[in-house]
Amino acid sequence: MLIILYAIVVHLITGVVLIADPDAGASTGPSSVVQLFFDSSLLAGTAMLVAAGLAIGAHLYRPWRSWAYWPQQLLLVVAAIGALVAVVMGTYADGVARPTLFIATDQLPVMLMPIFHAFAIIFSRDYKPEA
Repeated sequence: MLIILYAIVVHLITGVVLIADPDAGASTGPSSVVQLFFDSSLLAGTAMLVAAGLAIGAHLYRPWRSWAYWPQQLLLVVAAIGALVAVVMGTYADGVARPTLFIATDQLPVMLMPIFHAFAIIFSRDYKPEA
């Protein structure tokens, strides 16, 4: 459950930062999420806040647990794919070139987050997928 709370905090902070400063959308973590939302930091930040809000709701209101964590999972997967692309290309989202293993080490938390988040959802005691 801690990984879900961590993801909530990350999305709350990143969402506010993207809305306050659109230039932050060029960083490797949120850049692919910003691209998903038509290169709009405002839309991406809002989506992150909504996903965090739904995850908070799921955390507090058990009937939501079967679906309300998944928007957050989608955003984590999109960010992880962006981080993986940066590793393969050898450049961060803002164009800074670095050795592949340097970027891989730096972006490892972003790439692992959706895996652990999914496990936390699926193996939580209260998770019951729709039949």
